[in-house]
Amino acid sequence: MNKENLKRMRFIIPGIIIIIYIIPSLSDNAQELLNIHLLFQALKWSDSIYIVLIVLLSGLYYILNIRWLVWKPFNDKVTENIKNSLMRMCSLEISSEQWFTIKKDRTLMNVFYHLIGNDDSLASKSKDVMFNGLVWTTCFDFTILSATGGFVYLLLSIFSGNHHYIYISVTLYTLFYIGLAFSWLLTYRHINLSNGQLEVIKQRFKQNVDDQIKQALENL
Repeated sequence: MNKENLKRMRFIIPGIIIIIYIIPSLSDNAQELLNIHLLFQALKWSDSIYIVLIVLLSGLYYILNIRWLVWKPFNDKVTENIKNSLMRMCSLEISSEQWFTIKKDRTLMNVFYHLIGNDDSLASKSKDVMFNGLVWTTCFDFTILSATGGFVYLLLSIFSGNHHYIYISVTLYTLFYIGLAFSWLLTYRHINLSNGQLEVIKQRFKQNVDDQIKQALENL
């Protein structure tokens, strides 16, 4: 998996999830929910309509930046681990103020990505990281949209009088908690995968870390 495919998948997946979560609203009673697959089979939309809907819904999700707002604290755990590891590898005499400066911005992450991009073995490991990253962000999308959908269906059950919507709401909130648990697990898996890359850097490119950080400090 390359970065372009990763970006495309991260863009379209939320739209697909949203459509799947909207379809149960077409049901009229609890019995139809038990045969939810029939609702999917009954859809007669052309492929082009699906594509347009996915792009529009994914675009809205992307513009609102909802994923990043929720994902950022988890992603920060990964980036902090990488930054701290690179700082421990560095043998340069650097003041606390300089460390603070390069740690608070993207400097150390740029060093990390530079080293990965210039070594085949690290680039190979990055494919596993990117795949886990896709599963990771998809899990967050799933979690966010499950919580949102659960709330929407709860409101629908209250204001529409269609009380079978409460079953959908409960199901989506259950999926929310499952997704949240998997999100935590995938966060730590991402840390472990990046640790594998950092171990290679420590063994083979420690001098490069010094050189890259020194160059970054000179450019401040």
